Amino acid sequence: MKKTSIITIISTLVLFGIIVSSCTPCGTGAIYFKTQAISASTVRITGIDTSGCCDRYINEGFIPDSKEIRYDSVLIKVQNEIEIVFNEMPINYQFGISSAKACSPAEDFDVFKEVNITSDQPYSSVYPAGESLIDMISVSRDARILDSKINNLMINSSNRDSQYYFKFNAAPDSTRIHTITIEYVFTDGRVLKSVINGLKIGN
Repeated sequence: MKKTSIITIISTLVLFGIIVSSCTPCGTGAIYFKTQAISASTVRITGIDTSGCCDRYINEGFIPDSKEIRYDSVLIKVQNEIEIVFNEMPINYQFGISSAKACSPAEDFDVFKEVNITSDQPYSSVYPAGESLIDMISVSRDARILDSKINNLMINSSNRDSQYYFKFNAAPDSTRIHTITIEYVFTDGRVLKSVINGLKIGN
């Protein structure tokens, strides 16, 4: 009787091992957070909130209808429209047994290859019309004052955030009305753009 019980236990363990070992490892793309579009707007910095763990810019909505705003008082807010895509979970068949994955679904995000911010007008002698402005623009995820360079925070990183704030860190040579284009380029080749018209930036 004991011998039969031992054989039954061993058989059960072997069968369980076959099922688990036949599972395909969790790959990328089980759940895909796909960036469908981006939408840029402007906000005006009105102060600094020091009450939390990190200092943040206090800001309010600002419609750039050719009203002049100082370069260091404007934030460009880019909202990311992200769609969750559930891919089909594969089921493998080995040893005549149907086996599902024995692991949690993987999460896959768009990855930034490039971020470009340009103007149709010259910003300064260093940044003529059409020249990338990212070297003098900082970025944060939630209007924190602890800003980072775009290349440091975003490039080769996953787009996991619902929004980004961009801030000019250099004064323009003169006051001009700019059309600002924000462009995201992802590693899969997709390009998303958003445009802000009539932004009059002064020094």
